[in-house]
Amino acid sequence: MARPASYGCRPARTRSPPRATRRRPGRRSSPRPPAPAGTADGHLVPLLANVGGPKDLEAALANGAEGVGLYRTEFLFLDRAEPPGAEEQEAAYRAVLNAFPGGRVVVRTLDAGADKPLAFLPPPARSPTRRWASAACACSGCTRR
Repeated sequence: MARPASYGCRPARTRSPPRATRRRPGRRSSPRPPAPAGTADGHLVPLLANVGGPKDLEAALANGAEGVGLYRTEFLFLDRAEPPGAEEQEAAYRAVLNAFPGGRVVVRTLDAGADKPLAFLPPPARSPTRRWASAACACSGCTRR
């Protein structure tokens, strides 16, 4: 809403916990896992974490995540001179899959290009903004055609 009426904001303010009880950034979560998330009519909603690499798994589990809604794989590829080896990639993927056995894990593969250049994979000569689509790269072994 561009200009919400005061009655539109009041219910949200009254449902919000008092400032002193809100969780502060950097504050450790309680040792008790949160109750399952759901709607007022009883529909359960899975709590899925946004994971940027294995370093985020401990916090996701501690905060009650039931799986991963977005596993960002770019941490393996960006800011390095050489591509990651198969063993390193497998270890990173296994870490997240083992952390949520039977849980949902959505993996986003990296599309390299003008906005995410890789030092070990120069951009295609035809166009500096052309992207190496992750699916094509996975199928071709990142070889140019």
